[in-house]
Amino acid sequence: MVLTDPHYKEALCLHPLAPLIDPHYNVEAVHLGGYNIPTKFIMFVNIWGLAHDPKLWDEPFEFRPERFEECPDSNVSGNDFRFVPFSSGRRKCPSANLAYLKIQHVIVVLVQEVEWSLPQG
Repeated sequence: MVLTDPHYKEALCLHPLAPLIDPHYNVEAVHLGGYNIPTKFIMFVNIWGLAHDPKLWDEPFEFRPERFEECPDSNVSGNDFRFVPFSSGRRKCPSANLAYLKIQHVIVVLVQEVEWSLPQG
């Protein structure tokens, strides 16, 4: 199935559809990750930064789909916060499943319609 294919996950990890998630707004002041976040602070989550952080991923700029076979918890539902191409929780994109089907459709069209060849040499 498309949603569990590590190649799709890796492609979205390397090249997210948008670099930032929609803004999040906190109601109360919180202490998060060693930072004090004041009340009514508007935050943008950097999806690209999470996906390319060497502290979170081995070789973050390399196409390695096997990393998602090693981490079965990394899914598009937002359970693994290193990989959130469509955000998570209440603000998760409602058309994430449609996006995965569209990716599959684009790949099928490219394979059928484009004459692929290796460069000379």
